[in-house]
Amino acid sequence: MDVGAGLAQIAIELAAQGHTLVINDISANMLEKAKASAAQIDEDLNITWYVCPYQELPEKLGTENSEKFDLIMCHALLEWLAEPAAVMDFFDQQLADNGALSLCFYNPASFDYRNLIMGNFNLLDNTEYKADNKKSLTPNHPVAKEEVESWLAAHHYQTIRTSGLRVFHDYAPLKRGGHNDPEAVIRMELRYSQLEPYKWLGRYLHILATR
Repeated sequence: MDVGAGLAQIAIELAAQGHTLVINDISANMLEKAKASAAQIDEDLNITWYVCPYQELPEKLGTENSEKFDLIMCHALLEWLAEPAAVMDFFDQQLADNGALSLCFYNPASFDYRNLIMGNFNLLDNTEYKADNKKSLTPNHPVAKEEVESWLAAHHYQTIRTSGLRVFHDYAPLKRGGHNDPEAVIRMELRYSQLEPYKWLGRYLHILATR
């Protein structure tokens, strides 16, 4: 299952490998674009689509359905939820025993670091967190990793791996040298994605957990 999937690129790739997917998002427009992308790969991919808040998914899936999911992906959703901690109960209900939970969420520390580099000290002097600008997709209410880790511990999940995403490339004000080589950038991003202290500066953090 991919919850709050948006364009669902990863979920569609998994479906193309033969997996059965449930893909959900609150935006019908986003899922229409995702469906178009899926159709370009194969019109017969085993995907069920649901346009709704994640809270409505259990009813739509059916209470008589005892099947649970081997993998639940929740990428870039926590920071947009009014009550993000509540999603843990949903995971508990839908994830199979020994299933995997893939959580990716915006890292608020990256906001501070990026604006330090850019000299946007006025944003950092505010007592309230504010996005970079009105056109930015920076979320207004990011969740710190310590908080997410506390939710996982309270719900008896074990973390398999924690990684940083986009740990350096976004911060480079001048793209020169290796920054002009996409393959080199990906190689270096992967190298430092699990190394401390670099991974904690990622624009997003990814936690793979199980229970």
